[in-house]
Amino acid sequence: MKNDVTQCWFYQLCKKSCAKDVGFIFVGAALILVCLLLFKIVFSTYQIIGIVLGGALIVSGLSAFFKKLPKVRAFLEGMPAEWLATLGNVPPQDWYKTFYFTQYYLCIPSEYIMVRYSDITEIQIQRKLTNNVTSGYSVVFTIAGRSDCLNVPVLDWKSFGTGADKLVEEINNRKLAMMQSTQEN
Repeated sequence: MKNDVTQCWFYQLCKKSCAKDVGFIFVGAALILVCLLLFKIVFSTYQIIGIVLGGALIVSGLSAFFKKLPKVRAFLEGMPAEWLATLGNVPPQDWYKTFYFTQYYLCIPSEYIMVRYSDITEIQIQRKLTNNVTSGYSVVFTIAGRSDCLNVPVLDWKSFGTGADKLVEEINNRKLAMMQSTQEN
């Protein structure tokens, strides 16, 4: 039997993220239209770059709407009901507008993913520099069973620099607690 996920806070936050991504479709289409209308006579390098960028934005938006969000819904519908119940109806406090901690999962709605703490094998913090000034942070997760790493841009990166160690510590503590509870059962 499928779970009803329409009221699940994680699904709702993923839908909000998807709405932003779907906005890329319109931005991409507008960019392509402007590039085609402004340069009617001769194709220029800027026009080609604009068309390619517009196409990439459209593909990104379509991917979120037709691939990522349905995948989240299918995952939540197939999840054991007691695990879904542990998520609750109200989202927990967010960390840096990106990460949400639940009993079993680290939830990252902006990336349409929930990761069991026990599946996280490595965490790296990457600082992005622009002209030798910090311009953002990403958290890179190595996850058991995945060949690629999950690179998560931190949305509230300005306050993240001083709290990065706290995030890693919280994830490791929850992973340890989860592993201990499964050993007891």
